[in-house]
Amino acid sequence: VRSRRQRQMCIRDSPEHLVIQETAPWRGRVSVVEPTGPDTYVMVDTAAGSVTLRTDAQTRVQPGDAVGLAVEPANAHWFDASSENRLA
Repeated sequence: VRSRRQRQMCIRDSPEHLVIQETAPWRGRVSVVEPTGPDTYVMVDTAAGSVTLRTDAQTRVQPGDAVGLAVEPANAHWFDASSENRLA
């Protein structure tokens, strides 16, 4: 991600703060769905790399599904990609 000043940034977040959102521009393909009882972990391969989401047990995605991903804004942690210093 680049800001107006062309600084490269990265986001780090916990699996429970990422959500599947079909209208999101960040796209990927589900590679693994792992039910663990009350939660299901979903691994998604994206152009930015592989990410893991924690969803509820009733999730209906399956390996091979194309999905959109979003970050819950209140839980986003932005870092400078070069220095790894936290920005927000």
